[in-house]
Amino acid sequence: MNLTMMEEGFRKSKKILNACNLFQNENYTRGLMFKPSKFSRDFFTLAQNGDYHKLYQLAITNKDYDILLNDYSFFQFSCESNASNKIVKYRYAYYETPSEFPTYEEFVNELGFSYIECGEEFFQDYEQVIDEAKLKKTVTPLRYDYDEDLHEPPVHPISHLHLGFQNEIRVPIKYILTPHAFVSFVIRHIYWNKWKDLMSDSKFCSIYYVKAECKILPEKHFGIDEEKDFYIA
Repeated sequence: MNLTMMEEGFRKSKKILNACNLFQNENYTRGLMFKPSKFSRDFFTLAQNGDYHKLYQLAITNKDYDILLNDYSFFQFSCESNASNKIVKYRYAYYETPSEFPTYEEFVNELGFSYIECGEEFFQDYEQVIDEAKLKKTVTPLRYDYDEDLHEPPVHPISHLHLGFQNEIRVPIKYILTPHAFVSFVIRHIYWNKWKDLMSDSKFCSIYYVKAECKILPEKHFGIDEEKDFYIA
């Protein structure tokens, strides 16, 4: 995969999120770029040492996201290239909002209006609802990593999925995921009710089934010992 394919995967990610009515906005403050340096140092420092709620609040304040969802969860996408301009690292992350509150559209519906009628008229009142929202009992952030430098089979697979926050879970994956594939995975497992309802729509299925877009790993990156283990294929 190259930068052009990353950009295409990013565009497809927005398309499927719109199809699920999950997309709120894209972070346009720095243009479309995939260098990890676009995210603040404070974010990565706190990700190693801080608690999840503080990390989330910092990310929202610093706009350390690429796509913000209408439930205020967000996605990050980045990659790094070597001297030959070959991408050797990918990082995609989904951070679930730690608080529970309705979407803005649901909020105005509860007031007896529709979004078409009132637009952003009640948005300040909605922000108050967000500020006062109770924390969820659990959250499930997800992160996909591909890193050729850190490959140490079978202990540290080159392509793997992290489940949760600050633990050692690394589920091996036999493919290089595209941004689109990662977003589809999140929709399938985090937004299950939406996904279930949409799977009866053939148009949605055509943008959801994206496994064929992902490149299978060569043997040097997924060897015999890794084949014996449990992994996502």
